[in-house]
Amino acid sequence: MDNHAYNDSSTPNNLIDLQPNTAEHLSEFDPFAPTVQKVTRKPSRPPPPPPNVPPRRTNTISDPLSQSTLTTDLVNLDLDPKTEQKLVNVSKDDPTVNIMHLDNSGQKYPELPRPKSSSFVSYISSTAPKPTEIVTNQNNINSTDSSRAGMHDVGRSAFSNFEGATGKNEVTSHLLEREKLMPLYMAKRQDDYTSTAPFNVFVGTWNVNGQLPTEPLDAWVSSEVTPPDVYAIGFQELDLSKEAFVFTESSREEEWMKAVKQALHPGASYKLVKHIRLVGMMLLVFAQDRHLEDITAVASHHVGTGLLGKMGNKGGVGVRIMLHNSSLCFINSHLAAHVEEIQRRNQDYQDICSRMKFPDPEGQSISVFSNDVLIWLGDLNYRIDKLPLETVKERIEKGQYEKLKEHDQLTSQRREGNVYPDFEEGDLTFRPTYKYNPGTDEWDTSEKCRCPAWCDRILWKESAKTKPRKTKRKDLVQLLKYQAHLSLKISDHKPVSAVFKINVKVITRELYRKVYEEEIRRLDRMENEWLPTMVLNQHSLEFGTVKFQQAVQRTVEILNTGQTPCHFEFIGKLGEKAFCKPWLTVGKPKGYVLPGDKLVIEFEVYVNKNTAPSLNKEEDKIEDILILHLVGGKDFFITVNGKYSPSCFGTSIEALCWMKKPIEQMDRKELTRLSCTESRDWQVNNEKHHSSQMLNVPKELWRLLDHLYQYARHQPDLFQKPGLHEELKMIQENLDSQLPTVGTPLPGSNHSVAEALLVFLEALPEPVIPFEFYPMCLQIYNNYDQGQELIHKMPPHHVNVFNYIISFLQELPKYEENGLNLHLLATIFSGLLLRPSSVQRKQNTEGRMDRMKATTFIEMFLKNKLLE
Repeated sequence: MDNHAYNDSSTPNNLIDLQPNTAEHLSEFDPFAPTVQKVTRKPSRPPPPPPNVPPRRTNTISDPLSQSTLTTDLVNLDLDPKTEQKLVNVSKDDPTVNIMHLDNSGQKYPELPRPKSSSFVSYISSTAPKPTEIVTNQNNINSTDSSRAGMHDVGRSAFSNFEGATGKNEVTSHLLEREKLMPLYMAKRQDDYTSTAPFNVFVGTWNVNGQLPTEPLDAWVSSEVTPPDVYAIGFQELDLSKEAFVFTESSREEEWMKAVKQALHPGASYKLVKHIRLVGMMLLVFAQDRHLEDITAVASHHVGTGLLGKMGNKGGVGVRIMLHNSSLCFINSHLAAHVEEIQRRNQDYQDICSRMKFPDPEGQSISVFSNDVLIWLGDLNYRIDKLPLETVKERIEKGQYEKLKEHDQLTSQRREGNVYPDFEEGDLTFRPTYKYNPGTDEWDTSEKCRCPAWCDRILWKESAKTKPRKTKRKDLVQLLKYQAHLSLKISDHKPVSAVFKINVKVITRELYRKVYEEEIRRLDRMENEWLPTMVLNQHSLEFGTVKFQQAVQRTVEILNTGQTPCHFEFIGKLGEKAFCKPWLTVGKPKGYVLPGDKLVIEFEVYVNKNTAPSLNKEEDKIEDILILHLVGGKDFFITVNGKYSPSCFGTSIEALCWMKKPIEQMDRKELTRLSCTESRDWQVNNEKHHSSQMLNVPKELWRLLDHLYQYARHQPDLFQKPGLHEELKMIQENLDSQLPTVGTPLPGSNHSVAEALLVFLEALPEPVIPFEFYPMCLQIYNNYDQGQELIHKMPPHHVNVFNYIISFLQELPKYEENGLNLHLLATIFSGLLLRPSSVQRKQNTEGRMDRMKATTFIEMFLKNKLLE
């Protein structure tokens, strides 16, 4: 499936309880930021209409169903007749309200002090905050606690807390409106009030192979003569225990953090700005004490690219900071291993790029590429290939690194444009950093005898927006040193470091004030003389055929055709909290467009395990109408249309057992009827009809397990390595469109088939052990006899599926090559077979205890012979 697959963030992870960083991480470090008092919004009367606008006309529409009238405002409509009729139908439940939301009712901030004179400049001159205070304030205003687990929640969860999403037009106070506009104007003129100052940034990466810091790190961390201004140090394989892949805690974190703190350059005093860990990956950012007040907008995020797109044994962690007026982003990643897994490494890179989003103070998101400087470090795992081992070692001994680099996978993949486009890297003038016998400088002499490789790398990328417009371009980033530190020997990798000189944009306060006042005057003139106007390049989005967990994107372009800034926001329809359906994501649900500027808004339809059941039942369709509100102007209506292709993924066990044909060949009405039937109704129907009319287990499940038993019993790392997105698409389409054929395997690798099984189980609307049995299972989690009795009380087809899966899992540990044991299998499958509903799910310590009980319950069945 595509790079959004399995990033299903509306429910907590079944396999790992590592929630993405929420807005609280915006200021975990920012002790110097002034406290911003939250302003309580109060209801307000709508303002009078702008001058020269005719009085509002209303149109009375007769509703034949309710014999009531609907009052609509036609002044600000940009709507075709079909869309108008759809909106009328949507609002029949409440015929007394204005369905177009153009009554300007809403809420606003209480009035703030205003200058008595017509000149706003004198007021700003006396009260404007310092430039550093302005940046800090922006970081704290309107921050939310909404969780952002991945791309598909970006903007949506935050915007649901925004009052515009309730169907009311937000009327903000004059000053607060300007406070949001001014950063846009100031950003366009930053060359007029900033200069650059050099900052030395030390970046280090080390795969520590699960070892403890038994030797000092000074030779690596404080190897430079001049103390760095900022440190960014990343680790991989901090903890290799199986438990670390599933739970959040690790004792290794504090030990390695302590070792780094002790090794920081003695020539300066440092404080920890931010740290983040995902299983074995950890990123630490330190800064000199004297720079702390100039660091703002600290944010972090992580992306797991392991099994189900969640397991954190592979993936990336990131930290973003504002240093003065420049944004710096650091990403520490650990990509897929093994010389032949180039495509999987490329996929990991793409997943991290698309899913890593940093929250901003407005509750929206910042991508990794929306920064002045992006530095990417880590064990990227690209190898040296197409050369005999002895030839590689010979060239290393002769220092022929340029010849060796011709066979470096990362170099060739970058040349082909598959990964890290427009990134830069220093010359590889040091020995490969992998693989050594731990404790020595000798190459690997184990049975596998790995070929040496430059697995550990540091690359960087400058944003195109950082190029000065008025002067000859001066490189924002200069690499001063790029080296490996061979003296550290506790791991099978050697640490790597890079020292950068980054020309950071520093605000000149006097110039800033001057530019600020000029922009305020210009804004005054525009507000007095013009009304906001904008046009959309299209008002209808056609998404075509949509399939399970296969994202489809479309765009709409907004052009500000007026002379004043346009403030837009998507607002909800009457009676709806969210402004769009849950399967739809809007990339920028609110924002500003300056005069003459264009803005492209991305829309994505993505059906996951939470939205598929209602689409299968036709309780929902890929249809929606979005209301794009222009503050002070008119509303635009964007229609969304598509057709969902039903899939066995997201369909109930009972419905699948009734289908003897592939789901794509089922009559749509019959499929809807089957999908809408509850488990208890199936049990009654099964007693009325002969059991031969239904399959014992879904044929799709049989095909997955049969393939794995026939072809994957001996597969190393089975259920521990993710599949490829494209292969997962092929498997899904095969299961949905074809009947099983004896001796014909499913398409794709064994790892892709294994992950498809996990996705299938995770997407079941009712899990194998139904939700109503979940609390009782946890109560008797260590009593096998009671557990057996409880299992046999489940609906018959759930019992069949449970026994079938347990029997299959019991066979796997008999084959040593796959590296599986009963405890690991119970850990992986417990969150899929026995999972809580959204109401039953607990958080923090209670949630971890429930997961441990669920694992024990499943492991208990794996260790015992099933009773007939």
